[in-house]
Amino acid sequence: MSIQSDLNELKGLEKEIKNLSSRLKHLRKRKKEIEARVTAYIRAKELPGVKHRGTAVLIEEKTKRAPKSNKDRDRDAIDLLERRGIRDADALFREMMEARKGEEIISDKLKMKKYEE
Repeated sequence: MSIQSDLNELKGLEKEIKNLSSRLKHLRKRKKEIEARVTAYIRAKELPGVKHRGTAVLIEEKTKRAPKSNKDRDRDAIDLLERRGIRDADALFREMMEARKGEEIISDKLKMKKYEE
């Protein structure tokens, strides 16, 4: 195989991944809409669930936490350390975050960009 055929295949794979990603986005959105309609139906009829072709569909309530931005999460952690009596909480927090990271590994990455011929 030549490098040209490899590069052509790489381009094709990137395009296919982009298309699949876009399609998955639409499918996930559609799934959410349909789940909302089924949930609304079950709640409106005050049913414990429904059966369809050998499958039971039930509503299960779960708790979910609201996401925090990285900045808020870091600030809250530093505030917690300060409340616990840590004098240099900011430096300790940075050191803790660095300790959680794994060893740095150098690897190669191909970067492709268009240019004018």
